[in-house]
Amino acid sequence: MAALPLLALPGCGPRFDDVANLGNGRETIVCFGDSLTRGHGASPGRDYPAVLSAHLGQPVINAGRDGDTTATALNRLEEDVLAHAPRLVIVKLGGNDFLRRQSQEQTARNLEEIVSRCVQSGAMVMVVHAKFGLFRDPYRDDFQAIAEQHGAVFVGNTLRGILGRPARMSDQIHPNDAGYALLAERIANVAGPLLEEAGAVRAAAAN
Repeated sequence: MAALPLLALPGCGPRFDDVANLGNGRETIVCFGDSLTRGHGASPGRDYPAVLSAHLGQPVINAGRDGDTTATALNRLEEDVLAHAPRLVIVKLGGNDFLRRQSQEQTARNLEEIVSRCVQSGAMVMVVHAKFGLFRDPYRDDFQAIAEQHGAVFVGNTLRGILGRPARMSDQIHPNDAGYALLAERIANVAGPLLEEAGAVRAAAAN
């Protein structure tokens, strides 16, 4: 059964009924992405995975690398992500594909391969989207469809109110501490309930 993409609707909580690997018996959480994951522009310990770890009350591995496209991230997926046997992989990519004018089709193929391999490894996956482009976003539909196809959770437009707001930016591309804190909060608002439901499923299976 295809997963229902997660949509942020007022008054509606997220649904995780069809998330792949919901009851897996693992513990590790990995944030996988580019400089926005690594935390370019953040003070030490204020990158979004570190703040997310505080929200969730458990360790989070920061597998972000400056300059990564979906292609270069795919090349290091095994070593930097799958080798940890993760419970949950939070994928946030696409910005460098957009800046370097990579083809929309290749970006989608790379992201699908990343998500597919994470799911096949037994991990839950969250696909975190940030709006690219001033008017037309070339990636949102593809990213959401990939999440739906593979039983991943889709979280859309996570940089709204951050990009273009000087008080939340360290430069034209990267958030500052305040921006990363807001990004982490938005991801935690989905990851927290996901992990709670996954824990309940795992406990029920053990009884």
